[in-house]
Amino acid sequence: MTDYLAKIKEGDEKAFKAIFELYYEPLCSYLRSFTRDLSTAEDLAQMTFVTLWRKRAQIEIKSSLKSYLFKMGYNNFLQMHRNLVRENKLILSLTSEALEMTFIEDDSIQDLKIEQLNKIIQKLPPASRRVLELKQKGIKNTEISSQLDLSIKTVESHVRNAFKIIRKGFKNNPLFMMLLYCTHKRK
Repeated sequence: MTDYLAKIKEGDEKAFKAIFELYYEPLCSYLRSFTRDLSTAEDLAQMTFVTLWRKRAQIEIKSSLKSYLFKMGYNNFLQMHRNLVRENKLILSLTSEALEMTFIEDDSIQDLKIEQLNKIIQKLPPASRRVLELKQKGIKNTEISSQLDLSIKTVESHVRNAFKIIRKGFKNNPLFMMLLYCTHKRK
């Protein structure tokens, strides 16, 4: 295995492919024990191998390559879990703020907010706007990544960027943001 690692460090794609074919399925099985979802486990495994390739020159493995990959995959899982926890806290916070607000809007105010939202979306950077449009159609990040030839992290970054800009536009209306977010999550 040390020969493969040395070749990978030199940029040998065949050695990388051999390592990928050897460890991809076992890594997916291992990660699935944490995620309970094959699709998420596959995404995490792919992220692990992408990281291995991108950081190949800096990698110093003191144990086996398999242990290193599994540890890297586990760390990717932990990061994903932390992000989900943060996201859930945000949803709870928005829900709480929205419940505290006790006003009813008439249709004209709702129409104005929809118009405002459309204006904000049109002002988004083109890549973020395209990713957001695909998300609104219910397409998953992995599919968007494939369609637009972007990494999953880039897709996630565009979604975060779009929602950050939209949040700024509606900073005084947490109820609207909660409804927008919940509508986005259902799709």
